[in-house]
Amino acid sequence: MPHSSYGIPANSKAAPAVLDQGLVAVSSTAVLIADVTGLSAENIALADRAVITAITQPLRYTYDGTVPTIVNGHQLNITADKPTVIKGKISVGNLKFIRQTGTDGVVLITLERT
Repeated sequence: MPHSSYGIPANSKAAPAVLDQGLVAVSSTAVLIADVTGLSAENIALADRAVITAITQPLRYTYDGTVPTIVNGHQLNITADKPTVIKGKISVGNLKFIRQTGTDGVVLITLERT
């Protein structure tokens, strides 16, 4: 029976599957995605999306293999209306975080597979 019979358009995509979720404290030394408690190496390799949210303090992050600093990297603010989505297996595997201010922060990472 086509999906449209259930109120879902036949051409819609399924929601991404959540593989893992983890929290990590971020300080003055860059934290690699592989260091996040709750994220297995297997699921990091399988994920083609990472949904990231700063929980307590603004952070900086990179996904291109470089190391973020307090002034370099993308800003991840706690006031963001929506979480940030990183797409692509290589980008997800390269995620690194560092605090942006003098106060440590926490980042929530959800790994997904589309």
